[in-house]
Amino acid sequence: LQNILQKKEMQREPGGTWDAFLFCTWEKPDYPLELMLRFYEGCRAENENAYRAQQLIFLEAEREGSAFLESSHEKEMTFVSEICGTYNYATVVTENREQWEAAVTYAYEEYGLFIRCVPDDGRLCFREKKTLIIDMGSAGRKCCRNFPKDSVYLDFYEAEEKRRVISVKCREIPYLSVHNALDTALEDTV
Repeated sequence: LQNILQKKEMQREPGGTWDAFLFCTWEKPDYPLELMLRFYEGCRAENENAYRAQQLIFLEAEREGSAFLESSHEKEMTFVSEICGTYNYATVVTENREQWEAAVTYAYEEYGLFIRCVPDDGRLCFREKKTLIIDMGSAGRKCCRNFPKDSVYLDFYEAEEKRRVISVKCREIPYLSVHNALDTALEDTV
């Protein structure tokens, strides 16, 4: 994601004659499709509720900047196309409905599955089914209060504020994060 927050601070070494610059950069991780699919499969294998999910809710990443549109959107569409065959119901929460037409057509022709593409709205309702929620975005969603109670939340972009909102509004929904899984995997190998 080209959405980069940069902070520059000028620091002067006490008694020194040179200036040091500190550059801090926060970027959305750009996980390869293979890693995303493996994490998804691992979560389904290890979590009974994720395995038995009948409904998929896919929360698209926010669209900021034209460079992001092509590569990330293609990856998201491929990801959804790869996994949608195991669900009876699917919803993509997106502000770019027309860009999902190819994935919707593919899912219908290949699996007979209709994918509903709708914008984020506090009034958006979902079926009360076992549900897997996959979130690619960095911000909380207006529709999160309406997620089915029997859901599992799979987060591909962990942001502290978003996680806080989810923990308050979706208390009973288990939260799984690719960020936490990767941290654990790295700790186990060190």
